[in-house]
Amino acid sequence: MMAFRTTCCRAETRHWTTLLPGGGVSALHSCARGRRPQNSFLLWHQDRRHDETLSRRHPRGSRRATWGKNRGSPPPRSRQELRCLFVSRGMCCLLDNLNTPHLLCYLTFPQHQVAISKATIPTTTEKMSKTGFISLQVLRDNPVEEGEANAQIVDALETALNLNDDAPIAQAAMRLAKQLDSITLTLDDAADKKSEVENARYNVYTTLLAAVQQVPADHEAHRRFALILHDLAGLDGHPTWKGLDGFAICNRDAWNDPSLSFEPVKDPKAYEKWCNLNAFVATLLNTGAINWRELPIWELRDGLEESLDDLSQEGKDTRVVVATLWIRHAGKFIWEQTLSGKPEDLDETDSRILRAGELYQGEPGYSRDRWDFWKTRLGELRRQVSGSRSSAIDEAIGAMTELEGKN
Repeated sequence: MMAFRTTCCRAETRHWTTLLPGGGVSALHSCARGRRPQNSFLLWHQDRRHDETLSRRHPRGSRRATWGKNRGSPPPRSRQELRCLFVSRGMCCLLDNLNTPHLLCYLTFPQHQVAISKATIPTTTEKMSKTGFISLQVLRDNPVEEGEANAQIVDALETALNLNDDAPIAQAAMRLAKQLDSITLTLDDAADKKSEVENARYNVYTTLLAAVQQVPADHEAHRRFALILHDLAGLDGHPTWKGLDGFAICNRDAWNDPSLSFEPVKDPKAYEKWCNLNAFVATLLNTGAINWRELPIWELRDGLEESLDDLSQEGKDTRVVVATLWIRHAGKFIWEQTLSGKPEDLDETDSRILRAGELYQGEPGYSRDRWDFWKTRLGELRRQVSGSRSSAIDEAIGAMTELEGKN
């Protein structure tokens, strides 16, 4: 278990406190917005890989101290970098996310000498593979919805997205539910409660879908965050988020493939965001939190069953990459649907929704014939995509072969 040892010296009395993971989220909100606790001072460093010791006095928090080889380096620039230790009146807690290379510590022992020694907290690269800190600062600068509540929703989502690999998912889901309830549910009048719940769901889910678009498609945060939402959907005592009611409507509003746009794409990151969104929803589908069987077929149809000749190179690459993301992140779901699919059982509506593209001559819905077509088509598309995208095709074909071998 990771620990961080802090020594607070008061005259002849020495207190040793070991800070362990868990708790203390409210402390982050109070200190990260610039409201430094009275009679406190600030300690931070930029690279936890150094284990040098700091021992230095400071008056009432007006100055900062750094240690080791980073003395004089700039302080954390924004709230998302303040993943911190908060020590208040002798009560110590370690916040959940220590995967940022910045460490912040407020201590409310004025005029006392403090020594911090031998940190055993893992570094970013040790804790998170294919990762790095996920910043949602862009959603603070350009909020989906105006108001303090939206900023607090962004804070809560950012914390959940940066959950450490070894942090319990169930606890993270419970904490997120409590945070979202406290932010969005403030009315006591039963007559207004239904409207408030609907607004809460819309604000949270719309912001959430904007947030996951900031997470790179192959980032490990998608998997952890999807598991948190899976547990959130099943929590008792938090009916607003039960079953993720209302999430499908918000997702439908966000489901806009830029390669299908008739207007010039103005957002330079639109294609990247679209890939990121697909990666997350595919991962969420694979957890069982949602059961949207039409989405994989829609994206596999657009990427593998339709001609890409009229698209720009970026459009071609995006269509194919999105198809590979669905196979890699939701392959288990797609394969299970393939094995159990019976096109003859589809009604008229489902047959239309799950119809085949122009290049596939088979029946609508999931089938082994359609699965084989997708796999063959992926190999053919190597000639049409940029060279850097061929690895995504190889990974998707490998994932399909692996799934086939399990049956």
